Amino acid sequence: MTRIFTSLKSVQTSTSGIDLKGGLTWDNIRTRIATDDQYKKDLESSRVVFNWEGGLTIGNKTFDLTGHALSQLLSRFTPSAVRYFKRLLSDGTVTSYALARRCINYGIDSYVEPSRGGRKELLFRTRQLPNGKNIVRSVLTDRYQILDNHEILGGIVSKMSASMTPARLVISDTGFELMVIDRLLTEEVAKDDRNYIANFYKNSETGNGSFGYIIGVFRALCLNGMSLPVSTHGFRVSHVSKSDMNGAIEDGIYQSFVKAPSIFAKLKESTQIELPRQLVNPTIQMVSLDGKWTSEFESQVKAKAVTENPTKYGIIQAITHSAKSLSDEKFVETEAFAGKLLFSDFSRYVKQASQALPVG
Repeated sequence: MTRIFTSLKSVQTSTSGIDLKGGLTWDNIRTRIATDDQYKKDLESSRVVFNWEGGLTIGNKTFDLTGHALSQLLSRFTPSAVRYFKRLLSDGTVTSYALARRCINYGIDSYVEPSRGGRKELLFRTRQLPNGKNIVRSVLTDRYQILDNHEILGGIVSKMSASMTPARLVISDTGFELMVIDRLLTEEVAKDDRNYIANFYKNSETGNGSFGYIIGVFRALCLNGMSLPVSTHGFRVSHVSKSDMNGAIEDGIYQSFVKAPSIFAKLKESTQIELPRQLVNPTIQMVSLDGKWTSEFESQVKAKAVTENPTKYGIIQAITHSAKSLSDEKFVETEAFAGKLLFSDFSRYVKQASQALPVG
């Protein structure tokens, strides 16, 4: 470990005058997650019916379904025809709805029917909304291994050193995302543009990937939270034990120390790769082909790039800033692409752009 700390000596600098927390503290995060938890409840039952209102009747109580829960319900009990049944349910006719309802309830009954003298139970993760309505946020089997947000947070906090600061927290019906900055792993990549190594943790309480993390970069110039995944080192698993989770958190902290020098070196190198202004938009167009972007998103990146320096680093910043307007899935996919772009042979995009320019 001594060798690692020695190799990072050049990037350990003062953080005075910069509010890295953005108002967040560990106590604040604990309170927010505890407040969120108090409206959640788990139910296990084999008495389940998809009702005429488009929700579930569990025992004697009625629940609405979130879009995520409905997709899980259809994927589990009508796996070969999810799109078909979604169309039937949205068709607006009684006949279509009745057919979909009959098939969904047949799938449920087939799963919970008596087996070895008992009935299988399903696990429903529910929430009460401020208006008093109850919703099902996830439909799972009784084999699902629960790992709640507060358990993840406890595991993270127990491993954090005093230099680690929470920078961003997002809580939703499906889980949470937490970004933690290490104040010791920092470097001014460009003038007045300080970057920090960040560990980005994501938990799902609803079955779409229990826990994961990735090493990234946080840009102090953009304190509302630019997280750029720049490392292929990560951990993502659907059913993870607490010991696996704790091991992954420890490994992530260790790997962030190991990878920090090369990450900062690549960031600084990218600020030196300058493009003529006339090549910025054509280069983004070439990058867009690899990223499989829509023309609308490509235009957003070009507009953002105008305010950045005409460098590889500036184009990457334009991509990650524009990605915030995308859906959660596309946001993650686009930021991951930007992270790979940092370590790619960027000159080929510039060369392609140059060759595509009209002569004369």
